[in-house]
Amino acid sequence: MALAVLDGNGAARTLKTTLDGSDHVTHNKIDSVAGTVAATQSGTWNVGLTGVTIDGQGRPTVQAVPSGVGVVTDPAAAAAPYKRAFANVAASQTDAAVVAAVGGKKIRVLALALACGGPVTFNSKPGGAGSAISATFAPSVSGVIVLPETPAGWFETAAGEGLSVTTGAGSTVPIQVIYVEV
Repeated sequence: MALAVLDGNGAARTLKTTLDGSDHVTHNKIDSVAGTVAATQSGTWNVGLTGVTIDGQGRPTVQAVPSGVGVVTDPAAAAAPYKRAFANVAASQTDAAVVAAVGGKKIRVLALALACGGPVTFNSKPGGAGSAISATFAPSVSGVIVLPETPAGWFETAAGEGLSVTTGAGSTVPIQVIYVEV
């Protein structure tokens, strides 16, 4: 038997196989392949990858990092599309909406930027008053705070609750967030 495979350059290659029960056993060992590999075969078959876990949409769920460095992976977050939101929140607001609630989902903030002259606290907002889910950010007058992207997220709401913000006295606070629904 043979299995037709396209290499990374689109050239057809043949892998010789032996049918062992319902499994094809290859006569070749492939150490690495550059580019995209396309294959055609009827029925179902499994492909094993070493060192990388791929989700159902072809994205890695495990990151390669130097030895001794930990990475938090969350398959739900890895599969969720990134979303963006922004708000210009007036000074002295309590629970001003930034991201609306999504039924059964948490809002996980992966990155944010804000500029203000007074304290800012992010909240998980149910139907009533919100509960703080972040430290109070208190930049200097006209200060800017940027939290770079982290897959673990900086903070997240409770399931089914929106993301809101409480601002102190001062001036309008422009806020931008990158988040996922998990």
